[in-house]
Amino acid sequence: MCKYCEKKIRNLKNAKITPQTYIGKRFGNVVITDCYWLYKSGRNRIYVDYKCDCGTIKTSNIEHLLQGQIISCGCIKTKRTIARNKKHGLYNDNKRLFDVWNNMIQRCENSKNNSFGNYGKRGIKVCREWHDLKTFIDWAKSSGYEERDKNNRSNVLSIERIDVNGNYEPNNCKWIPVREQAWNKRNSKMCRKEAGRVIEIIKDILFTIVLITGSLCVIMILLCALYRCFCIFLDHMKNANVLRKCMMIYIKRKRPDIKLELEQIDIKRQSIHLKKEEISNDKWTKRSNRIFKRKRFNL
Repeated sequence: MCKYCEKKIRNLKNAKITPQTYIGKRFGNVVITDCYWLYKSGRNRIYVDYKCDCGTIKTSNIEHLLQGQIISCGCIKTKRTIARNKKHGLYNDNKRLFDVWNNMIQRCENSKNNSFGNYGKRGIKVCREWHDLKTFIDWAKSSGYEERDKNNRSNVLSIERIDVNGNYEPNNCKWIPVREQAWNKRNSKMCRKEAGRVIEIIKDILFTIVLITGSLCVIMILLCALYRCFCIFLDHMKNANVLRKCMMIYIKRKRPDIKLELEQIDIKRQSIHLKKEEISNDKWTKRSNRIFKRKRFNL
């Protein structure tokens, strides 16, 4: 064994402080559970295992505890940072309203925001009451804001200013669906009132169109019925002899003098019909003879 190691062991034996004297002592939120010597970086040091009130167990040098550098495992520091950075504590329960509130303030007061030119640059501001998130949430819930509808579905509502050029304040704001909010914009062609008038005009036009189409359908049905009756009448009166007989009966009753003239006309018609038949028969006989001669010549 070298002289250096012998000297270290001798110092450990002659040391007044023993590790067992620190076991069970409390330093802040820490209680020492175990204490022992540890040779590290050329020196003998007393190291301890301590347990924090939150349940975590760590190891450290006894000097850090005696000087007050360690009073916990680090949980006190996290609690202090959370308490220092905590402003209202309403974010976890009202994330949607916090986003609406934050975006409203950013586009009205932050010159680096992309929408600042359409809001803050035009002179639109947020009232002093709404700079406090709690008052804004209370107003939102009292004015009809609900994250869920009756069917337990997500109800996406957006804050709207009634006067497009007005400020964000309780008298000038309300909650409406996102689709309806697009009507009340400066770059839209019509405001909501004009859109309502246009909708009423369109309804009137559609009503008149329905009436006209209904009347046209009725007229078409009547015309079809008349056409059907006319076709049935023509089917019954298809035979020309029926019409002729009816005309003859009418003429005989009203004009008996014309009876002879009609008979002569009938005779002429019959003679003309007979002549046509004879001519047609002659044509067919001549044609048949020609065909017969051709066949015979060919043979």
